[in-house]
Amino acid sequence: TLNALNVMNSDAANNDSSKPKGDPKDGDIHGDPSKLQEMQQTNISNANKTNNNVISIHASASSQELNSETDTNADSNENQLSENSMDKSKEENSFAAFTTAPSIRALTTVTFSRDRFIKLIHQNGLNNPIKTYEKFNAKLNIDSHGKLNTIEPDFDVHSSRFSPHGSQEEPEFSDKIFTADQESILGTQYAQGLSIQREDLLQQAVADFHHIASELMPTTAQKAHEAMSIIESIDDPELNAQADSITRALIDETDLPNLSFTTAKRIRDIRTKAHEQFMNGDLSEALKEYENSVAQFDTMFTSSEAVPRYFNSYAERVIYNHLFATKEERTRLIPDGLFYAHMELADLLSQLNQHDEALRHLNIMVSYAPTYALSHLRLADILAQKEDWSSVIAACINALNVSLDRDDAAFAYYKLAYAEWMQNNFLIAASSYRMAQYLAPGKIEPLEMELDELLSRMRSQCKLIPSNIHEAQMALLSEDVPAWPDIEAEEIIDKAAKLTVNDGMFVIARTLCVANIRMTSNEDLSSTVQTQFLRSLNA
Repeated sequence: TLNALNVMNSDAANNDSSKPKGDPKDGDIHGDPSKLQEMQQTNISNANKTNNNVISIHASASSQELNSETDTNADSNENQLSENSMDKSKEENSFAAFTTAPSIRALTTVTFSRDRFIKLIHQNGLNNPIKTYEKFNAKLNIDSHGKLNTIEPDFDVHSSRFSPHGSQEEPEFSDKIFTADQESILGTQYAQGLSIQREDLLQQAVADFHHIASELMPTTAQKAHEAMSIIESIDDPELNAQADSITRALIDETDLPNLSFTTAKRIRDIRTKAHEQFMNGDLSEALKEYENSVAQFDTMFTSSEAVPRYFNSYAERVIYNHLFATKEERTRLIPDGLFYAHMELADLLSQLNQHDEALRHLNIMVSYAPTYALSHLRLADILAQKEDWSSVIAACINALNVSLDRDDAAFAYYKLAYAEWMQNNFLIAASSYRMAQYLAPGKIEPLEMELDELLSRMRSQCKLIPSNIHEAQMALLSEDVPAWPDIEAEEIIDKAAKLTVNDGMFVIARTLCVANIRMTSNEDLSSTVQTQFLRSLNA
């Protein structure tokens, strides 16, 4: 299985609260889709050892594997292991001070008014900053040596002025109705129209049912009607199956049934069983059983007029609301594990050279997640192996139109360049290589060599060559190829990022702001200013 995907799954299963709210589910992986393949877990690696002539899967050995292999030579290596262990322990102790989170002490609190602060900076620059602080009634404790001592702060970053009430609430748990302006920018009338987590939606629905049951209403039928409105808005097959028992309990004023949702766990169990079969060397039967089980869940979530969807981030959901959702659409969130299962099956089948079967799973991935650039990039990879160049071009353009990261766009241009070259579209190929080079300099290893060869052929045939990035962009636009980041999604993200920050919707704002920074600025997200800003959204 893919290590990155299992981390996502385990985080979701364990309700990992250490992960900042609103972070992408995939751990913010971008660019070459093989990055996920390189993070495969040990159990698939073991299957590879058993079936060395059947399948080759690139996986790094885990520490458990290394220890297991070392144990077989324990007699000859015991002393060395002991020494290494002691060295490692010393090294860990040496670096403990750097890895332990520092305690935070408040040295001052101050509130600047923008206009007055800028005026003072223009007048005095950075001369005598303490006096500038004092002009704004800063709380300071300076000793006789000019040292700042610890104070008891008047406020902190968690103050309501910085983190308004409800700002850290996920859309799945919100009952907020948007204003007309918010609706036009976010593409939905309700906060739950930005949901990406199925399990959270179901959890909130259960809480809502209990709230309805405790409410005083003219009739119990009205309670049942409100509950059905919630059920129909979510339109989840597991919830729909329990609708009758919920409404009956509300009408009869009996205790609500103990609602359980087991689909996500069942999918995890199926994947775990498949991995165990892989380790036992039963690849053929394991794949067949795995695919049949996944197909049953596909049927379960595609069996109504609702549109089944997977979203990796809230930013993708905003893009989807604008570019893909139809006016009367009911969007049905699928379990994350169902999407990951298709991704995993596509990887395994492609490495078994069963490209047609892998392609089927990749097409399902794209249908579930049309705004997830990685789906399109993985599809382009498989299509390139089949040398279906026109389809590769289409997949790359689709990826460009939803790419919210420079590395994603760069890799899409790289794959597009080679496909265009194979179609003898030399100008578009060279322009695409230039764009990939510009967006991710030095990150795509074969790019320089391929571009040099292409340019050599173009010169020998006296063909027009784009000499700079502007000429490359113009050439692409002339053939209706996006010149990233000048895509429709960029304006949507820009407006949504500003709105969600200004209106105190920080969970959604985080991924929107990250995407906006990556699309509109060359500044690194790790810069002090960007880091402080993004950290403030997690206050």
